[in-house]
Amino acid sequence: MDKIQIHTCLAGEVIDMLVMQGHEMCARPELALDVIWRRAEQALVGKVSIKRIVYRDEEGDSCTLTAPSIADALDLCAESGVLLLHVVPASLKTAASSLHAEELMDELLKRVKGLNLKRVWERLGEAGLELLAELQPQWQEDWAELIQPLNALASGMEIPKQDLLQLAIQMYQKMDGSMQEKVNAYALHTLEAIVKELSAPPTILCNGCGLGVSVGHLCVFCA
Repeated sequence: MDKIQIHTCLAGEVIDMLVMQGHEMCARPELALDVIWRRAEQALVGKVSIKRIVYRDEEGDSCTLTAPSIADALDLCAESGVLLLHVVPASLKTAASSLHAEELMDELLKRVKGLNLKRVWERLGEAGLELLAELQPQWQEDWAELIQPLNALASGMEIPKQDLLQLAIQMYQKMDGSMQEKVNAYALHTLEAIVKELSAPPTILCNGCGLGVSVGHLCVFCA
C-alpha cells in the first residue's frame, strides 16, 4: 500500500495533516494510532480534549479508529489515498448530560471572561437558532420550546438564562450518541469562534475616507 494522506478534522475544519506508509500502519497499528492521537492532541492543546477519533464507513456511519480497525479504515481509502478522520470532542469540562444549569453557566462564564457578555449571549442565541436549523432533518417536536427563548436571547432581551440552559440540557439528554457528538462539536467550535470574534480590537472608520483603521482617526493615506 502506498503513502496515505491523513487529514484529521474537527467540526469540518482540518486541524492536522500527515503522510504515513499504509503497509507500516497495517504492520504497527498501535504505533500509527498513537501518532495520530498525539498530533491531534497537540493541534488542539488548550482548546478541546479528545473523546475519540472516528472515520466514516461506506454507509456514512461513524466508526471509532482503534488499532484493530486501522486496516478497515485503510481499505476504505485505498482508491483515494486520503484517510479522513474526525475528532469527537469531549464536552465542556464535565459531560453535559450530567451538568446542572448552574455548573454549565459557571463553565461558560469562565470561557468568556473579560468579553462583552451582552454580545456573547446574543451570539449564543443566534448560534442556537442556526444549530436548530441544521438539525431540521432530525427535528423533534419538543425542540420548538427552544425557539422563543433563543430568539429573545439573540435580540438582546433579558431572559432567565439558567432556565434556558436547563431546558437545553434536557433536550441534549434525549438525543442519541451521534447527535450529541454533533452538538458537542458545534458548541465547542461556535464558542471558540465567538471568543475570537469578540476578542478582536474594534474597527474604527477613518474620518477622511471611511476605510477601517484599528487606531487613531485617520488612515495612513489621510493622516
